[in-house]
Amino acid sequence: LALVGSLLLLALPAGAAAGRAQVLGSERIVAVVGEDVILLSELEEQTVIAATQSGVDPEDAGALAALRREVLDQMVTDLIVVAAASADDSVSVPDNSLNDAVEAELSEIRGRFPSSAEFEQEIARSQWRTVENYRKNLRRVKRRELLAQAFLARRATQLQGAPITDDELRAYFRDNAERFGSRPVTVTIDQMDLLVEASEAARARARTLADSLMTEARRGAPFPALAREFSDDEATRERGGDLGYFGRGVMVPAFEEAAFGADSTQRLVGPVESPFGVHIIRIEDRQGDEIKARHILITPETTEADRAAARAMGQVLVDSLRAGVNFDSLQARHSRSPRPTTEPVEGPVNQLAEEWQAALKELPTGGTTGLLQAPAGYVILRLVARGGGEPYTFEELAPRLRSQLAQTRAQEALIDGLRSDVFVDVRLPDGALGRAVPAPASAQDQPLPAPTDSAGAPLVTPPVEGPPPVLGAREAYTPPGPEERPAPESLAPLENPSPVADTPPPDSLPPALVVPPEGAPAEGAPAGRVDPSGAVDTSGQTPPAR
Repeated sequence: LALVGSLLLLALPAGAAAGRAQVLGSERIVAVVGEDVILLSELEEQTVIAATQSGVDPEDAGALAALRREVLDQMVTDLIVVAAASADDSVSVPDNSLNDAVEAELSEIRGRFPSSAEFEQEIARSQWRTVENYRKNLRRVKRRELLAQAFLARRATQLQGAPITDDELRAYFRDNAERFGSRPVTVTIDQMDLLVEASEAARARARTLADSLMTEARRGAPFPALAREFSDDEATRERGGDLGYFGRGVMVPAFEEAAFGADSTQRLVGPVESPFGVHIIRIEDRQGDEIKARHILITPETTEADRAAARAMGQVLVDSLRAGVNFDSLQARHSRSPRPTTEPVEGPVNQLAEEWQAALKELPTGGTTGLLQAPAGYVILRLVARGGGEPYTFEELAPRLRSQLAQTRAQEALIDGLRSDVFVDVRLPDGALGRAVPAPASAQDQPLPAPTDSAGAPLVTPPVEGPPPVLGAREAYTPPGPEERPAPESLAPLENPSPVADTPPPDSLPPALVVPPEGAPAEGAPAGRVDPSGAVDTSGQTPPAR
């Protein structure tokens, strides 16, 4: 049931047999699929990842043997799909989709480091040596993954799997109930926002910098690179300013008006001033009532005197609330909200800043907090209501479950048909599957992950070139002679390699199969999030600044 919407363990890198043969001089081949091979080290690595994600005890040899066989079967299946997809001329990956996937993955990995400099230092110590080499290998990996996904999506719609009965559906829900989780604990809060006002001179300097960046962008400078270097929006900076798709009512009014007011052919918008600062906006795509955009935020510099003035005003308001003055009246007179709405909003508690969570923890309904820090200044919160925590019901999940299980059966039928067209030779005897898997290493042991598939599985084999897999290749695989193998230096592994480096803990991973119905997030996924000022919303989009 792993093939739902994407490949769960697309575990091999982009180099095919000719290129990958270079690393086989001292490695054992456990399976050959078309012109690709699966190495024992790769099987072990993916088994460790799967054990970590599923909570299998590394000391339980029996459970690990079963898991290792399941992982190997999945790796073989994934390569069968890759081989078929590569041979199907009707399936392709648009360059813009591939570029977006590569940049999103690279930005996410870069964001795991305290700074871009430390990320680049770790790259320099790895087998990729440079960020550009790392990006090239990631591009190969992502192209194969997206090609396989597109192939599955195209072909699965042409097949009709066996219908899912009500009894099967209920049995699956019962057997996997713990994977569906519960609704996140939420709070509904009202806010009184106090912005730290910068001087006019500081705002002028911000506008000047924004103007110069706009000029560079118009001259063709890569917008994501400009955002990573200059943007003050910590939430989107390492993603190249990527805000994703959003509709109206999500961003602050000035930002929304500029983005949605742009001509359909206009790509660059701005500079635009909002309570957060000065923005440059790049429109990436339009889909119905939503747009996809990136932005660069330049925040005017504020002084300690500016911040002291805001704190003093905030303390006056806190004292007034404690004296019994009405919250709504003070909010109407003094709040300067950078949010798109001033209405109370609901969202998950765990998405609030730690200081906010602590202030709300013991607060009674209707109570107000003291003065708290916010990205744009300070805030006073009023607790309106608490909620959430209930498990999802069968009735809520049944429609989505039925659809996904039916899709899985259709994909399984498709793959069964493909197996007869692709040469498969599994060379690992059953007895070899019973060894214990090494216990997962600490993520700190290896901060730089290899390129990952859609499930977050790192790919650590050095980048090598080679032809794509060929559907129907049935010749036996022959490792290269010594003269074909590269010098050991070119195959230098990462220092202190850790097969599970940067793998999220099991409780942070969404279920592999089930996506809850609209409005019902998977386990560990929030129902909404807090915007830069601390307001919670349920749009699922990133606000213009944090």
